[in-house]
Amino acid sequence: MTDQIRLLIVDDERVALRNLEHVMRKEGYEVTATQSGANALRLLEEQAFDIVLTDLKMEKVDGMQVLERSRALHPDAEVIMITGFVTLESAVEAMKRGAFSYVAKPFKLDEVRQVVREAAEKVRAANERVVESL
Repeated sequence: MTDQIRLLIVDDERVALRNLEHVMRKEGYEVTATQSGANALRLLEEQAFDIVLTDLKMEKVDGMQVLERSRALHPDAEVIMITGFVTLESAVEAMKRGAFSYVAKPFKLDEVRQVVREAAEKVRAANERVVESL
């Protein structure tokens, strides 16, 4: 069993996606990145991710759809929402649907690093409990 956290990053803004991908790889995560919500749904069907970092507002398939599909297929995965369109309603809705956290754009990379680190710690702790119960 590998201790490496598998991270899916979904953002339709190329620069934001590349920056997040670069930073998360440097942090030691196994990163898969896509600019398409529809592609993210396909990736979720094909493989398991420990953490999904997704933009909220995207064409065709939005972050809420990615969140819901991730929760349905991989209930132990943690989903972090990122958005430039912060409203109390969207934040509450994301949390109600099971999001781990919510990050506003423009985000500070240190803030995203910290939130992903916290999600990774939660995933690792859950994995350790599963192993201990075997």
